[in-house]
Amino acid sequence: MTLENWAFIAQIVASIAVVVSLIYLGIQVRHANVLSRAQTRQSMMELTQEQLLLQVTDPSIWLGVFSNEPRSVEEKVKVNMWLTLFMRQREYEWFTYNEGIIDASMFNAYAGVIGIILGTERNRRWWDLRRKVNEFDPRFMAHVDGIIASSPLTKYPEMVKNWD
Repeated sequence: MTLENWAFIAQIVASIAVVVSLIYLGIQVRHANVLSRAQTRQSMMELTQEQLLLQVTDPSIWLGVFSNEPRSVEEKVKVNMWLTLFMRQREYEWFTYNEGIIDASMFNAYAGVIGIILGTERNRRWWDLRRKVNEFDPRFMAHVDGIIASSPLTKYPEMVKNWD
């Protein structure tokens, strides 16, 4: 066998090794993407649970979120901070959706509550103030504005009262 034959065989073996490496790399990247999506979903769930736990441990937050009536300064601060926390999470979810990390059905499941939470006159005034000071990403604010425009004022508190 000549040196030229050995070089040809070496090129074939190297080509096969490159193809196998690319296949392996593709599998690893796919696995990493699946893992990243799972971690993002876990993070979204944990953040939502924290928000719900805040309402469970302090019902005045829930009452404040769904009330148009004036509240004490302390309750206003709690509701303001909870609404900020709530909308920051929705903004995070909006970013992850736009970056292709989560799919449309998952995003819509989480974003669907925006219309309910911002469904009172008071919370819409709260949102209008946030928009005026550009507290959130402008594209996210436009997205939320679209949700609000297509969402009537909420009847959620009355529905909950009649739940029993």
